[in-house]
Amino acid sequence: MHRQSATSSVEVLPEVLVWAPNGDENEVAAGTRAVQAQELCARGAQPGEAGAAYMVRHYSKEAYSHAFGPLGIGSLLRFCQALDVELQNVATHGQLILTTLPANQESRANAAVLLGAWLVLKRGWSADAVVQCLGHKEAEVKFACSWNRSADDQDREMCVAHCWQGMEAARSRGWLDPAMLEDAAKIDGMCSEILTLSAMFDVAWLIPGFLMIGADPMTTIVDPNPITCSQLLPDGHEADRKEDNGENEVAATPKSMTSVNSVDTVCKEYDFSGTAMSGGQVRATDDWPTDFTTLFQQMGIGLVVRANFDDEPGMTKGYSDGAFASHGLLQANIRVVDKLGGLPTPHDVARLLEVGEGFMHEKGHAVMIHCKGGFGRSVVLAACLAIDKFHISGAAALVFFRIMRPGAITSSKQERFLKSLKTSDDLRRFANLPMAGDGGNTMSRVTSLRSLLGRCCSPSL
Repeated sequence: MHRQSATSSVEVLPEVLVWAPNGDENEVAAGTRAVQAQELCARGAQPGEAGAAYMVRHYSKEAYSHAFGPLGIGSLLRFCQALDVELQNVATHGQLILTTLPANQESRANAAVLLGAWLVLKRGWSADAVVQCLGHKEAEVKFACSWNRSADDQDREMCVAHCWQGMEAARSRGWLDPAMLEDAAKIDGMCSEILTLSAMFDVAWLIPGFLMIGADPMTTIVDPNPITCSQLLPDGHEADRKEDNGENEVAATPKSMTSVNSVDTVCKEYDFSGTAMSGGQVRATDDWPTDFTTLFQQMGIGLVVRANFDDEPGMTKGYSDGAFASHGLLQANIRVVDKLGGLPTPHDVARLLEVGEGFMHEKGHAVMIHCKGGFGRSVVLAACLAIDKFHISGAAALVFFRIMRPGAITSSKQERFLKSLKTSDDLRRFANLPMAGDGGNTMSRVTSLRSLLGRCCSPSL
């Protein structure tokens, strides 16, 4: 039984840890000590890490508007690490009171996600157990969609409880290893990789080792920020912009679809200093490749899926369909129009599941999906792939991916679409595909896959 006081504090771990949001100083009695939850995110953080802040790297706060969380995976790892250190001192310094900024609902929501994630990852709690402990009031607080210009709570879909569900799914599927949280060096290494991938390449692991997301590489290559990657191919000779010769299934985006009703992503805010838009003193290192192709190879990427068109606003050029072929990377185009919420069609999802059939089953078979900015269409497609491969709910994918890639999901329609997918069967019904357990369709699916590879992937593969 978790004891709850009249002032809404909760004794999470008896005689050890109390949840007292809003910084209620009346809860800090003799023999106890208070720490603001988000302050723990900055402890041990290296220059450039987000720390206690919600940050969409390469963009200003004005660009992602009313979004305030949940905080990114680097901040969550630092929180877990620092909270463990604090709890080691309970015997000598007294019971720990975990607080939030006074009268700040955003701080409270982010802190609740952090605490619940720690309980799931370190203590093995279920998401339901966290709800029972911290209460439905905490669980039901909603987060604004990353690029939504409206402050109306009615437009919000994702809540704190969904974040705890996402953490539970990540733990049960092995996406986040709780044992890693016991090793400070591993936390430092993962936080360093997260920072470098986002700052230099504008990519992020959604499922470490299996599923990567990012902006169109060409948008990073033309970024004048000196820390960002400047080459697509190892030899420095960039692939020419693809010309439509009438053989491609999808030609350039119709102009009428690029300027009206577009999803609220924005073009990157170029910055020569390497500090402001990159989030701190981030410098390139010789330990990382200078081109995207080598990065993908080192990360174990086997398939690159492009979800954007080449002439969208903010795009200066694209890359050819065979750009990665000679380097052993399979490449597919599943173009999704950036309009009316940026949702894929059933045909788009069917093609994705079939093209991705032989991937994400072991290390070295990872999938990289990108759209223009790497936040909307590509993340929805990635979520569809994860739902089918790992049999999770769309809500779990939604929240975990928003934590892994701050700024991910760019419209309420995308959030509602993912929440509507309770199981992988729901996804397959949407895509008009047979259920995963229908073995009688295996041969037809393999035949269909070969056909797809022949017309939408690199011709040399």
